[in-house]
Amino acid sequence: MQQLFLLCILAFLTLSPAQFTEAAAQKQEKKSFPVVSGGLLTVESDLGSISVTTHAIDEIHVLLEYDGDNQSINTEYEKDGKNLRIVTTVDRNLWDRITGCKLHYDIRVPRSYNLDLSTAGGGIDIADLQGRIDAATSGGSLTFG
Repeated sequence: MQQLFLLCILAFLTLSPAQFTEAAAQKQEKKSFPVVSGGLLTVESDLGSISVTTHAIDEIHVLLEYDGDNQSINTEYEKDGKNLRIVTTVDRNLWDRITGCKLHYDIRVPRSYNLDLSTAGGGIDIADLQGRIDAATSGGSLTFG
């Protein structure tokens, strides 16, 4: 038992401080977009969970949180009038390197807004919205409030 404990300590000590900090660090990306009530938010993501709440202003606030290897994650934002499209793709050639990667969208939209959300790896949670909702996930739950 002591040998196993010593092996664990030795393995921990072989990590460089930079590796340890990078592995533990969570990264964030914040964006805001002016919109008009009644528009459409489209999110298409290769992985991650999506939470949408509302507020009383004509803006969309996006907080994208992720940890793991972000070099293989690409997020693009396309604004067209009162509509916003967010597309996140994952470099499939690096899939083995990012299996530990976690991604979460925390989005605030005007109370009266439409959503078209899809993710291939996480749940979708929508609260207090007045609008049309299309939501699909291949790896998580759907919750509507």
